[in-house]
Amino acid sequence: MRSLQGNRLRLIPTIFLGWGLLSGCQTVTPLGTTVNTPPQADFSRYSVQAITFGRDKLKGTTKTQGDFNLAHRFNIEIDGAAITGIRHIGGIEPLLEGRSVDDGDESTRRFHPGRPTYGSITIKRDWTPNSLLFGWYQTVIGGKVDRKSISIIFHNDEGAEARRINLFECYPIKYQGPGLDSKNSGHATEKVTIRYETYELK
Repeated sequence: MRSLQGNRLRLIPTIFLGWGLLSGCQTVTPLGTTVNTPPQADFSRYSVQAITFGRDKLKGTTKTQGDFNLAHRFNIEIDGAAITGIRHIGGIEPLLEGRSVDDGDESTRRFHPGRPTYGSITIKRDWTPNSLLFGWYQTVIGGKVDRKSISIIFHNDEGAEARRINLFECYPIKYQGPGLDSKNSGHATEKVTIRYETYELK
């Protein structure tokens, strides 16, 4: 209780019930009236934990200083040998087929997971005197299925390896030479479609 007597101030603690562990006080004016002040909760026993999402939360997942991996920071290796001049890679789309199961006593069609299908990727590269991709394609159409392993490597901001996608049992199934256009001053490119059988993300 807080009371005023002349110019003196005296503090007397008051316990409030019904609010849990709360503390409050009453003020007695010189005219004898009492004014209740709102009780205040005691949260000293509890810890407040904020939920945040920022650069620090990304560390360890992108292996960078907190930024996401960028789509233009990559290179490719075929059987461990680095291939330069790669412009575009597409078609990394593993698929798990679904198999339908119909039971005579149910009106609902059920689906079970079937075999995984990995499909093919497309690599677009600068057309240079290096005929590695075309030579690989010629080997396959000549009757020798030369299967290779391909690694697509993502780099962080510092240029170090961040993640990689490994494709196994790969061989080319389609080759497309450079398109020519007298109004286009860009680089001539070649494109090869490569089929792969298994997929690994590291």
